[in-house]
Amino acid sequence: MSVTVAYTPDGYEQMLADQAAPEAIYYRVTLPPNREQSAGDVHQFRAFPTPELQGDDIGAPLDFNLNLRMTGQPTYTKGAAA
Repeated sequence: MSVTVAYTPDGYEQMLADQAAPEAIYYRVTLPPNREQSAGDVHQFRAFPTPELQGDDIGAPLDFNLNLRMTGQPTYTKGAAA
């Protein structure tokens, strides 16, 4: 899986530290609720991250791709109904 992330020095530094970690990193993603929900869906998984800078266009915002090699079984929790 690959996620595009807006570059910040602190965020990129954290991703480099996570990449150097010997164990998979725990991620939890909560999506915004849709019209029929009072709380959004939640996805949880462990992965080994690899950040890659991108942004070849001069003057364009600098982003980085966060490539995630997932390990184990992800979990999904449906958001609460409204």
